[in-house]
Amino acid sequence: MKKQENMILKAVYEKNVQKLLESLGMLNEVKNGQLHCFLCNETLILENFGGIIRKNRELKIFCDKIECYLKMLKKR
Repeated sequence: MKKQENMILKAVYEKNVQKLLESLGMLNEVKNGQLHCFLCNETLILENFGGIIRKNRELKIFCDKIECYLKMLKKR
């Protein structure tokens, strides 16, 4: 039987996404289209923001495509 793994998932309301990005120093970069999804390289804007994960002590941002979300879950 395969061992079940647990993962903590933190969520933020859509109306608070800008506050989150601002607290991480990423808001202006997202608003200006300067950040890209670390999985598919699509330019990130507020409308397609999917989430953020920490990987090797670095924050990685990804878009809202279901394919990227599923890839992100596999990488965890």
